[in-house]
Amino acid sequence: MDLFDLSSALFGRKGMDSDSVEYEETTRTYVGTATSDSADGSVYVELSEDVTMPDEYEGEHGMGVEMPTVPGVSEGDEVLVTVFGSGAMKSPVVTGNAGEGDRQNAAIAAAHAIANAAQAVAEAVNQHFWHDTNGAHVTEATQEEWEQSHSGPNSLWNSLGMLFRDGLNNLLALVGGSNPGVAIYDGLGNAAENVVATFDGDGIGLVGGAFRLTSERVTEEYGDENNPTTMTEIRSTINTEASNDSYATRCFLRSGLTEGDAAGGGVWELVSETDINPEFPTDTKNASVEVGSDPWGSSVRLVADSQELHLHKHPIDGKDYFDLHSEVFMITDYHNGVCVWSTAPGTVLWSSGGWHMAANHTANLAYNVSTCPTGIVLHFQPYTSSTTQNYNHIYYFVPKEHVASYNGTGVVVQLGNPNFSNMASKYLYISNDHITGHANNTATGTNSGISYNNAAWVMTQVIAV
Repeated sequence: MDLFDLSSALFGRKGMDSDSVEYEETTRTYVGTATSDSADGSVYVELSEDVTMPDEYEGEHGMGVEMPTVPGVSEGDEVLVTVFGSGAMKSPVVTGNAGEGDRQNAAIAAAHAIANAAQAVAEAVNQHFWHDTNGAHVTEATQEEWEQSHSGPNSLWNSLGMLFRDGLNNLLALVGGSNPGVAIYDGLGNAAENVVATFDGDGIGLVGGAFRLTSERVTEEYGDENNPTTMTEIRSTINTEASNDSYATRCFLRSGLTEGDAAGGGVWELVSETDINPEFPTDTKNASVEVGSDPWGSSVRLVADSQELHLHKHPIDGKDYFDLHSEVFMITDYHNGVCVWSTAPGTVLWSSGGWHMAANHTANLAYNVSTCPTGIVLHFQPYTSSTTQNYNHIYYFVPKEHVASYNGTGVVVQLGNPNFSNMASKYLYISNDHITGHANNTATGTNSGISYNNAAWVMTQVIAV
């Protein structure tokens, strides 16, 4: 069967052979519009008005005529319809589609775009794997290019851990070993100050350890060997630190139990301390603050520069009483200029075996006169046979107002025994934090008919009152 016979079988043409001329003379082509999408090899097409419809198509002209189609057709496409024979339309077949080529071209263009994008992605993620004495490397550049430039994103793996880097600067480190962890860098260097966060078995640290949160499990035994008590607890600590070239100040907030907790210990403690760089010996900063809380006994302990303040609740007869005690403490209303409590009365601010308070003598006070409730008392004792005597004690009061209004100026102290046989005086320069003597404090002589011996008395104490 040749092509003509095949077409005749397909389209109902009979009684014609390959030499017939009638086929060419009775083949016509029309232009139509698809009124549906093609499906199962057929489509509905609306033809022009001058086409004579056969009886079997009567009534379908306005809706389109169903006919077989060779190309794929979409509704609205302009199509070519081939008709065989003369007269009324017979055996119509859609043989061409003007819109199909555009769609095919668009699909081809889209396929090219997708292929190009895929190629670009493939090239962008192209990686090179190689190793040297440092470990296994993953780089965008070849080993030769990397060793020349050491730039670009890369990773380094070895038995110690993994480094994700920009060039040779660490960005992220995964460290193995006995204390595995993660370190995040700022991308500017690999020193400790370039670490912005750490996560490991010791806790969480930020900005190179300037802030650190730690937690640990501790098991301790209390009591004696005949009656031991084992306690396991989780202790947590928050540490903050600020530092420069000369000193570092740290603050710790710790929660957990401490030794002796069976009898009532602290559950939290706040500590502040300062380290001085030995290269800066003139730096006098030496802050020290410690606060402890004990919920079992309802007590609070505050420590500043080794001085302690205790606030403790005492339940007595069903009522709560508070005890506040310390060697020295101060609660001050700075707004109103009122000192509610200060250096405890009776606190010895300075003591010695006995000083004449000559010009080269300076008594440095443990606490300022301004911190005392009312002022200070100077304690003098007789001095004979090169010995400080334990009789005829004299106490001389100096109000704290003196250092507020006349700080560092001289004060005259008159001294004498009961029968006026040993008269003397002292001239002292009293400042807020120290007392300095005068050359006349060891003088002897007679004046206005009175004999005096200033060296016969020495100062032995300065007491807060």
